[in-house]
Amino acid sequence: MKNLVEMITILLGLFTLFFGILQYFWQKRFDEKLLVYKNYLAVVALSILSPEKQREIQLQQKHLLSKQELVLFAPEEIVELAGKIEPINFTKNNEQKHLEYLKLINLMRLDLQRFNKRISEESLRKLLG
Repeated sequence: MKNLVEMITILLGLFTLFFGILQYFWQKRFDEKLLVYKNYLAVVALSILSPEKQREIQLQQKHLLSKQELVLFAPEEIVELAGKIEPINFTKNNEQKHLEYLKLINLMRLDLQRFNKRISEESLRKLLG
């Protein structure tokens, strides 16, 4: 009986350890995705600046870097939708691209909610801006 209790305790400890490690990596992936999405959205927000200002802050290079990260971390549907709204230029009044941009933000929220079930919709709105 004593051996059975010890065996159950060891198995329970191993299960807890495995679950804790899994939870840690799941949270790290959520954090990394959030960072990638925020960087991409920040670059998109800077696209309303004048072309001179965009050159000054090297927006093309920042956009390329954030797009590469997006391709690495985001699901296929987010990458495809991000490709649809390119080239990013919201200085012109383009209603269709703006609607696709809003859809992109919602897809990002849904993707982040999949990785963190405890986070509320309100918190995600604040995190993604």
